[in-house]
Amino acid sequence: MAPPAYHPYEPYEMSQGFDEDESLEQATLESSSMIADEEIMAMSQNGTYTRKRKRGINEAPAISITEQEHILYGDQLLDYFMTVGDAPEATRIPPPQPPANFQVDRAIDDSGNTALHWACAMGDLEIVRDLLRRGANIKALSEQEETPLVRAVLFTNNYEKRTFPPLLELLLDTVSFRDWFGATLFHHIAETTRSKGKWRSSRYYCEVLLDKLRVTFSAEEVDLLLSCQDQNGDTAALIAARNGAFRLVDLLLARCPRAGDLINNKGEAASAIVRRVAPNERDAPLPPSSITMGNDQLDPDVTAPVTSDHQPPSLPQDSSPATSALMSKIGVIMAEANRKLTAGYGSSKANQQDSDDVANPEALYAQLESDRQKIQKQVGMLMAKEAEEESFDTQLDRYEQLRGSYESLLEKIHQARLRERIASTPVPEKEDTEDDQDKKLRTYHMARQLCSAQKARRVAVKDLVQQTADAGVSTKFDVHRKLVALATGLKEEDLDPMAAELAETLEFDRMNGKAAGAESPEPEARESATFPIPGPTVSVDA
Repeated sequence: MAPPAYHPYEPYEMSQGFDEDESLEQATLESSSMIADEEIMAMSQNGTYTRKRKRGINEAPAISITEQEHILYGDQLLDYFMTVGDAPEATRIPPPQPPANFQVDRAIDDSGNTALHWACAMGDLEIVRDLLRRGANIKALSEQEETPLVRAVLFTNNYEKRTFPPLLELLLDTVSFRDWFGATLFHHIAETTRSKGKWRSSRYYCEVLLDKLRVTFSAEEVDLLLSCQDQNGDTAALIAARNGAFRLVDLLLARCPRAGDLINNKGEAASAIVRRVAPNERDAPLPPSSITMGNDQLDPDVTAPVTSDHQPPSLPQDSSPATSALMSKIGVIMAEANRKLTAGYGSSKANQQDSDDVANPEALYAQLESDRQKIQKQVGMLMAKEAEEESFDTQLDRYEQLRGSYESLLEKIHQARLRERIASTPVPEKEDTEDDQDKKLRTYHMARQLCSAQKARRVAVKDLVQQTADAGVSTKFDVHRKLVALATGLKEEDLDPMAAELAETLEFDRMNGKAAGAESPEPEARESATFPIPGPTVSVDA
């Protein structure tokens, strides 16, 4: 089996049938009525999921007899699938017969599904074999790029009828198909696990596929198919793990362990998701559906014998026969109900803490009440702390005031430095030999340069203010404050009012130290700081 190839098309769209918010009852109803809810729900006539073909008064009136017969057969076949269902009398209702010049690979609905697509999805092997005898193409693609085999695993009908093994024999040549998104048949099976009602059917399809692949293809080819990644980098095991279907993940990784370590485009891996999940979450079985209870009994997850600790209540010696018979019937009914609940939700002894809670509800209530009071206390503390803080508008106003003051301070510093430079620059004495025209032109060019420099300086000032605001106070500031407090023996909150006096004292001590060490061979270095002013750098004494 060669590596499956795919051809990219338009962006990938997910069918509405994969809605993860779908309830369990809705998910199982689709198979009970033999047609998916997403296929029969009322949709817009312009949508891609309308069941019937769009025909109306605005459509072209010219239509051939052959096309009319084809449309009629398509409608009859869809009605047959929708109305027959799995009722006991359904075997007496014959399926519609295709017309004489029936185009077997022509779509019968607006989603591009052929009759073979629908027959495979409904698990009707009789119609599937009849269509194949008429030359139906098992590789035909719908508008969603789905083959009939892919369409079959999106529904639960083949799971409930147990018709998937013979159907797979008929469609085996498309088992390695990859769609335009790079998704294999196992990707589509894993995507159905978004609905918990399809967890069992997904495992059933996967088990049948793996058993068939084991005897049909080599181990290397099966490993290659299970490790395929779609355009998102997801493997089938990763999709199933993301949806919480960990039994399906175990089934896939048992045949292809390396698929669990393959990372998608978001850096996710199936094995990493499995390791993060608590064991009790993985072991909890799916609750049974009242609609598919009969079919669920065929699943190995719930067929294991369950013992019940509930015994019929003891009766007094003088109880009447009618009372004894009634109590025995009640005991049998309760034991059966307990068996079903245990089979659906797992043994009640799996978690001893739950048993303790049931046996001692007063302690559980006291613990919950204590937790609630702690949470209320924490909420009150947080709300009080929030009330003490300044409002956002007040902080924003104060920020704008500080930013304006800082800009004004920088402007004044720049003006002072420029005046000092101009005052210290000697005016050259030379004879004025230029005429008025040249002097005006030179003055004009200098004025333009000065204007450009002023604009650049203002932009630089605003950038400096914004960068200073973004940087904020350094985290080392508190450390330095604490060091000064330790060195001076003062409290940290008393340092700000005395900062100016401390700076003058330290500066005086530093200057005296320099005077005492004037005979040192090291030359005195004059420190300076520079402001980012356009043009020549202006030195500011420290």
